Amino acid sequence: MSVPAEKTVGRMTFEEFLDGLDEDTWAEWVDGPADLVVEVVSPDSIGRDRGEKFIEYETAGVADYWLADPDRGQVEAYHLGTDGRYHPIRPDRRGWLRPLELVGFRLNPAWVRLTPLPPAATARRWIRRPPRP
Repeated sequence: MSVPAEKTVGRMTFEEFLDGLDEDTWAEWVDGPADLVVEVVSPDSIGRDRGEKFIEYETAGVADYWLADPDRGQVEAYHLGTDGRYHPIRPDRRGWLRPLELVGFRLNPAWVRLTPLPPAATARRWIRRPPRP
């Protein structure tokens, strides 16, 4: 999914932004399937996230599908191959997961194990420049 650079969301949550879109406006902003979908797995959703949604997103052509599982402290990442199937993405040598279609975004799976989770502003800084040990 690509959002034109000249369009900005402004100071609202993404959910508020989506609620304000009608069908015609949505068609202007969305082009094709999502580049990345991240599901936060819970005990109630684990079967659907790993089964039904996995197949739905794969069939729909979503480029990258990630499953963040806070209970297990892990992130599973998959990329849609040329064969139309998801294949696992492994962290790079520094431990970062990077979606292949969304340049500039990265996530360190170890963050899922942090207690408490860092504030959003801290996480944004870490994405730009990782913390020093």
